[in-house]
Formats: sequence, structure tokens, C-alpha cells
Amino acid sequence: MIPLTTTLSVPDDIVVGLTTGVLERVGGVVRDAETKQIVLWLREGAASAVTPTPSPQLLSLLGASSVASMLTFGVTAIGLPLILQRITMIEERLHRIQQQLEIIGQKQDLSFFANFRAALDLAANALTMANSAHRYAALHQAINRFLEARHVYTGLLDTQLSVRGSAIDAHLQTVALAYLATARCYLELEEIATAQRTLAEGTVALRLRTERLVRMLLTSNPGAYLHPALRGKVSLRRLTNVYRWLDPAFDEDTVFEMHRVDLAQLVRQSDTWVKELAPIIWDHRMHYQGPRVPITNEPMPGANIEAQVFKRLPEAMQRAEVAIEDMRRFEGYQLEVETIQRLGTSFTDWRQIAQLPEPTSDGAQLICIRMPVAALASR
Repeated sequence: MIPLTTTLSVPDDIVVGLTTGVLERVGGVVRDAETKQIVLWLREGAASAVTPTPSPQLLSLLGASSVASMLTFGVTAIGLPLILQRITMIEERLHRIQQQLEIIGQKQDLSFFANFRAALDLAANALTMANSAHRYAALHQAINRFLEARHVYTGLLDTQLSVRGSAIDAHLQTVALAYLATARCYLELEEIATAQRTLAEGTVALRLRTERLVRMLLTSNPGAYLHPALRGKVSLRRLTNVYRWLDPAFDEDTVFEMHRVDLAQLVRQSDTWVKELAPIIWDHRMHYQGPRVPITNEPMPGANIEAQVFKRLPEAMQRAEVAIEDMRRFEGYQLEVETIQRLGTSFTDWRQIAQLPEPTSDGAQLICIRMPVAALASR
């Protein structure tokens, strides 16, 4: 058994490393920013598998979007029942979006979620089967359904991206969960290499589409997030963190200087910028609070909608941050499965290695697991 050090608070050297940039976090993985050597794993406690509540100290390092993420910090924690819960939450959200779309005469097909849920039920039942041959066959049947779900929801996601629609992030999360459900079944079958390839494929597919979503949410003039109307709601640091995910070379000075002129341009020509906003941020047909107008996304002549638009930007920033956090956690899953391969251990043994104690009475629900560097470096 690999020796681990488990703590209920963030070690001081980890805090310093993350603050100074010596260390970087990829979902639930903390690693050396230069060598990419893993130094720490983050895991949810048993009581926080549904809604993790990091300590204020850790929350300041992870960011508020960490709590809103649809994914957990580790692949061992996102079992099939939790994926089913997440899928149900996404479906409910899409039903709410559908109510808004009906205002402008649009609709979306949500019937595929029933097939996804059925596949998850099939996989969950397979794990309870005592007969190994029946278990193997049922899991592979579920995998085939998950593969179908991936293709269906990737198509729906690409359609949403093409129209810059309000359901992009919901479909993005659904595609991620379809990849994870497939990988989790392969892990249960101890097909570690196949699970790793599934996650690697998902990382490529999701990263490209997440970047498109994030750039869309930044708008044609990202300097808008530095507008005085958003003082105290969106900081330069948050905007820089989004840019740094797209390109690690960005810093706060770079971002501010890049948008100094853009901000002035926004003040002079705000109407042009509003017209260019993606419907995921602002759709005059749904969001305008005033007299009903013909179905068009053109602002009402003489209508002062700038204040309404700026009210929606903090939500847009949060959606970008959550999408980035989801992507980081998915990449963290790939790193975790790669580690299982490098250690030459089984998924069953890995779950025992990563087994967590029950949360303590002080409410600590996010645990730091430190693995000796030699345990990985020697492999």
C-alpha cells in the first residue's frame, strides 16, 4: 500500500506554492507548474460528495466557481449514482431554459435524457451482479448507450455553439458526464488503458468547445467587464484568471493594457457592442424588461438597455469560470487515471488507497491527500 499523508487543512507550503504560481491546480490535482510532478490530491469527504463546502482558506485559493462545478475533485468520487443526479439537475435546468425559449417560439428536444438515465440505471444494476459474465455484458451494453449519448449530445452542443444559444454550458456538462460514465464503466472493468483513452479523447473534444464558450462569454469587447458599472462585482483578477486559462502568459497588467482603449470604445459605441452580444448573454427578445416588441434581437429604438445588459455580465463571468473549473476537473480525472496506470495498480486498489475518513465534527469536508514524490517518480 502506498503511504499517504491526509490532512483536513491545506498545508502551508501548498498555499504558498499556489499563491506564487510555483504550483498549479488542475481540478483535484495540485502539481509543480514547471515539472508537472503531482504533489497533492484534493478529495471530497463522504458527506460532501453532493455539495462540497471548502474551508474559507481553500475557497480563496479555488475560487467561488469551484463550489458551482458540476464535477467532483476525483474520479473515484463521481460514481454512477452521482452522475445520474447531475444529469437530472441539468435536465431540470434545460426545462427552465425551454420555458424562456417558448417566449420567442423556439424549442429543444429533451427526450434523449431518458435514454441516458436508462443507461446509467443499467450500469448501476450491472455493478450489483454476482455473475461476472452477466456483469461484463451489462456494463458493455451500458457503454454502447453512453457512446450513443456522447454523439447525440455533442451534436446538440455544436448546434448550440453555432447559434450561441443559452443552453451551451448545460450541453457541455452533459457531454462531459457521458464521457465520464463511459470511462467509469471501463474502470469498473479494470480496463485502465481504455478508460484513459476515453478521458484523453474527451479532454480534446471538451477543451475546444469550452474555449469557444469562454471566448463567447468574454464578448466582442471584454473590456466591458472592467466597466465602472461592475465595480465590486467583477474584478480585474477574475478577468485575468479567465484569460490565463486561455493563455498562461497573461497577467493583470497585460489584460488591463489590452482593454484600456477597448473600454473607451465601449463607452462611445455601446449600441454596437450590445448588438454583437451572444444570446447566451443577452437576448432582447427574452431579457428586455419593458414593452413587448416584435421578435428581433435589435434593441428597441431609444430604449436604454445598457443597464440591463450590464446586470447580466456578472452571471456571464460566473458561467465562464464554472466552465473552466469543469474543464480543469475533467483534465484532473485524466491525470488521475494516468497515475493509476503509472503505478500499475488496479482501480479497486486505487479506491482503497484514496479512501477517505469520515468528515470531522468541525465541518471539514475537503481533504488533502499527499503522496510521496518517490511513489510516482520511481515508476
